[in-house]
Amino acid sequence: MNDVWVKQNNKTLSRNALAAAVAFGLTVSAHTEATTIDTGNPDLRIRWDNTVKYSASFRVADVDPNVADASLGPQANTNDGDLNFGKGLISNRLDLLSEFDLRYKKQYGFRVSAASWYDSVYHDSNDNPAALGGALINAQSVPAGEFAEETKDLHGQYGEIMDAFVYGGFNFGRKQLNVKAGRFTQLYGESLFFGSNAVAGAMTSLDLARALSVPQSEFKEVARPTGQLAAQLQVNSKLTLAAYYQFEWRKSRLPAAGSYFAFADFVDKGGETVILGPGTIVHRTEDITADDSGQFGFQARYKINDYEVGFYAAQFHDKLPQFYVRPGINVRDGGIGDYAQVFAEDIKVYGLSVSTLVGETNIAAEMSMRQDMALVATGNTVILPGDTVSDGGDNSAFPRGDTFHFNASMITILNENSVWDAASFIGEFAFNRRLNISENADQLDPLATENASAIQFVFVPDYFQVLPGLDLQVPIGFGYGIDGRSSVNGVLFPAEHGGNASIGLKGDYNRTWRFAVNFTKYLGEAGSVIQYDTPVPTLSYKNFHGDRDFISLSVQRTF
Repeated sequence: MNDVWVKQNNKTLSRNALAAAVAFGLTVSAHTEATTIDTGNPDLRIRWDNTVKYSASFRVADVDPNVADASLGPQANTNDGDLNFGKGLISNRLDLLSEFDLRYKKQYGFRVSAASWYDSVYHDSNDNPAALGGALINAQSVPAGEFAEETKDLHGQYGEIMDAFVYGGFNFGRKQLNVKAGRFTQLYGESLFFGSNAVAGAMTSLDLARALSVPQSEFKEVARPTGQLAAQLQVNSKLTLAAYYQFEWRKSRLPAAGSYFAFADFVDKGGETVILGPGTIVHRTEDITADDSGQFGFQARYKINDYEVGFYAAQFHDKLPQFYVRPGINVRDGGIGDYAQVFAEDIKVYGLSVSTLVGETNIAAEMSMRQDMALVATGNTVILPGDTVSDGGDNSAFPRGDTFHFNASMITILNENSVWDAASFIGEFAFNRRLNISENADQLDPLATENASAIQFVFVPDYFQVLPGLDLQVPIGFGYGIDGRSSVNGVLFPAEHGGNASIGLKGDYNRTWRFAVNFTKYLGEAGSVIQYDTPVPTLSYKNFHGDRDFISLSVQRTF
């Protein structure tokens, strides 16, 4: 996001800094004090932080047959994640995050971070009743009642390098050039929650497994680092230019098939088969991935008095899949063909944003247009008997077209009153419109509408020194699909006339220990992601997590 300057308490804060302050509380540390290694050289600063976190989550609602039942229909491909978990414990997890930063003369440096976790729930058997002798379970590599190995690996025990980049700052007279290379995250534009509907959606893949388990996450919190080269030139006090080129394409991380927040049993990790009917399946084949090349972007930001205006242009490949089901291709024992995840390539986006301060509130708006954007196919799937030619590029079989996108957001900090010591509010409205369908119009999901809109906000009252050394927050979150069923693949709007609400309690003790407890309630009509009882499987646009209300708790410390 851009550094739009705002004034608060006679201080100047960037929009990024203000958003961070709102998210974590102005006086509550997001992390404990960093571990600094003494190098004996005042120009060389080294930090190494390690955060250990324990968390647990509990399901509080029974399985709703409108979301998952034991019938052999289209929903047989969307019910495993729901049926695998009864009421009670759904996650019992230990996380370790390690972060290493080296900085020389405040101009050059590098950063490496890594994360790992272990969740005992995915190493035990699950609660799936295995109706019809297990005929409704998509995973065939393990017995009924067990998680697929890929699901167990991703959710049960995993480790990964996150950030890994070098950077440097260079001065040319009054101009300053900052360069960064490696794997990292950067986001253009002004979006807070609905980045997938904004320019920022062109720049990153997402960790949706995390986003669904923490429903009020900001977009930047679930963005995945990507290999790229980026540069920013501060031309003068008013004009900033920036550009990037990505040398890595990464698909978004979806909840693995059969995991608690999974919404389809054949998607990504752990996906093995699609059930087409009694005794009729297709097997998973390799993804039709996008190229690592061909993703780049540019931005220009200009300050005009109390306003900052941004201009953007980018080309990107879609990070969220659609599916080709291909009867007659790669036929294996027990199946009639295969299916593949496919990702659209060479989507272009052009955008404009403005941000300013109104009183004590930062307000921003962004609009953009996308060319050759992937649109939602019927049930997110295209049936292609005998087809080995269709891909995500020039030979796309899913619908494509041009789309318009608009986001408006606000960030504000509220002063002390009789109810709270301080409070903050972050909110965003998002809208998109399908302008035309340039390819494969007959494949568009029939329930998708031209227009769709949604809102999301988080309100956080703060209470300082409730006990000696203890600060508390009460985050209240709400996300809702106002109207319409978006035609745009991957914008991640809530269900039509549905969404979620949450309330929690966060604590920080002596800036050493942090804890949290949270309750999430899903709103609107519950239903499987695929409609019941239709001639062709179409998307329902109902709340496919409608029966998965849950409570989560965590405690963590950074060393």
